[in-house]
Amino acid sequence: MKGVYALTEDIKKEDVKEEEVAQATEEVVEETKQPSELEEAQARAEEFENKYLRAHAEMQNIQRRANEER
Repeated sequence: MKGVYALTEDIKKEDVKEEEVAQATEEVVEETKQPSELEEAQARAEEFENKYLRAHAEMQNIQRRANEER
């Protein structure tokens, strides 16, 4: 019986090691997926620039329409 118990313990240890490796791999994958602060700031800046350009174009269209009505 001692041999079976030892094998069971070895299997449990291997399972624990596999779980640790899997968790470490998941953490590395999650870290690489998350954008850095710089990337987030650049994305926000791009979004704000796009909104500004659209608002500016809309104001120009409003002015053009107002001038055409005169």
